[in-house]
Amino acid sequence: MTFWEEILLPAFQRFYGDVAETLPNIVAAMAILVAGWLIARGTDILTRRILKTLGFNRLVERAGVLGFFQSAGYPHEPSWIMGKVFFWLLLLTFILTAAETMEFTVIAVTMQKLVAFIPNLIAVLLIVVFGSLFARVLSSIVRGAASDIGVEFSDILARGVHALVLIMVLVMAFSELEIHSLVLEITFASVLGAFGLAVALTLGLGSRSVAQNILAGVYARRSFQEGQRIRIRGHQGEVVQIGTVNTVLHKEDGSMVTIPNALFIMDVAVTHEVEASE
Repeated sequence: MTFWEEILLPAFQRFYGDVAETLPNIVAAMAILVAGWLIARGTDILTRRILKTLGFNRLVERAGVLGFFQSAGYPHEPSWIMGKVFFWLLLLTFILTAAETMEFTVIAVTMQKLVAFIPNLIAVLLIVVFGSLFARVLSSIVRGAASDIGVEFSDILARGVHALVLIMVLVMAFSELEIHSLVLEITFASVLGAFGLAVALTLGLGSRSVAQNILAGVYARRSFQEGQRIRIRGHQGEVVQIGTVNTVLHKEDGSMVTIPNALFIMDVAVTHEVEASE
């Protein structure tokens, strides 16, 4: 027997046999990839057009998320981002199918993990967008309500509500990503704990008198006007300003005196004379 018959010929036969056996799977995998790319590309374009028509970009801009991306130097619109997310979701699904057709077990397992993660990513994007929008709406409501009752720190209160809601949104987003990090958990717990401690201290240390003055200020603004003359606790003068917790009087001797709003409703010795301002 020659070298050809003993070694080379059997090797070539095995090679051609393997190629003939694998070729249909290769052709099928290539067809799957081409079809997957075309479908994913079409879905990308369709998603961008639909979201743009529905005003998704304006919604994200109102939520304040678009400004964050633009400040970070990311120029693309939110509809473009969502289109790419769906593009890769479909393309990875077809890559997974092609890998299973070729019996590439390791690649198939990796693709399965990626495909399973993308829906969570979409959910996170929606949570961030609608959560940020809700935070803005709620802070506007708080600001308006606080301004209506004359609270001078309505902007600070609204910012605090906005920040608290955003923290809750971030916690929900990270939980949706299934990121279990001890550092993140400690950070979020510390922030929420500090906020709760600040609120507790505020409520426990002198907040009762502050709340009384704020509520009395609502009554005072409805009963009196700036420029009217009143007499209260031995002080007589013109109302200069009715603030959140105090009222400023301009006395007849030219001095200014600050009166707690609670005296308007709590002190029975208070009498007042109201004169129309000229």
